[in-house]
Amino acid sequence: MKFEYTIDPYANLIRIKCSGKGNVQAWIEHGDKVHSDPLFRSGMNTLADFSEAELEYSYERALKFKEYVSGLETLRGKCKRAVSAPSPESQNAIKLVEMILDSPFIKVRLYDNIEEAEKWLRESVEGKLWI
Repeated sequence: MKFEYTIDPYANLIRIKCSGKGNVQAWIEHGDKVHSDPLFRSGMNTLADFSEAELEYSYERALKFKEYVSGLETLRGKCKRAVSAPSPESQNAIKLVEMILDSPFIKVRLYDNIEEAEKWLRESVEGKLWI
């Protein structure tokens, strides 16, 4: 799986574009790279585009990702992750992660297109406008 990302500290936003075939381990490795970027800071929202990705998933893999993300709550802080995944296979993978994550800090939502995903990120979180 190929990941490209940019961090916009002024918009408090991490933009991720994924392409190709990938699995949870690829997501974890990518997450570690983003979190070590000097522009990253706690509380940044994420806009992830999986429109060109094919996600391999299973319940066991989703649990592994949940464990990884749960360990990031202090590092990530309160934030939102909007994911655009138009294909049914990718949607199923994201829905599974979304369902089992259940974090009071990291909110995940799935969208059919990137515009709707970005719109959700622009909405206020507890009265604070992020973008």
